[in-house]
Amino acid sequence: MASNQKIAFVANTSWSIYRFRLFLIRQLIDNGFDIFILAPRDSYTSHFESIPGLTYIELNHFRATTYSLFQNRLLRKELQHHYSRLRR
Repeated sequence: MASNQKIAFVANTSWSIYRFRLFLIRQLIDNGFDIFILAPRDSYTSHFESIPGLTYIELNHFRATTYSLFQNRLLRKELQHHYSRLRR
């Protein structure tokens, strides 16, 4: 149905995507979408690695507990890099 359609889910934990978006993600995959999860690695990351049609991308500069302008700049550059790769 949806050939070459890509959707990226971004969050500060893999846990939150797994807990609150897994049903939606499975439905989108079943409808032909390529799904990308962008989040820092945590104990729930391994759950994503076994789902066909889903690609996990680790975010290294996303901090859930601190606020830093420097970290925000690094995160923005990291996201821009991943988004540009996903657009291809």
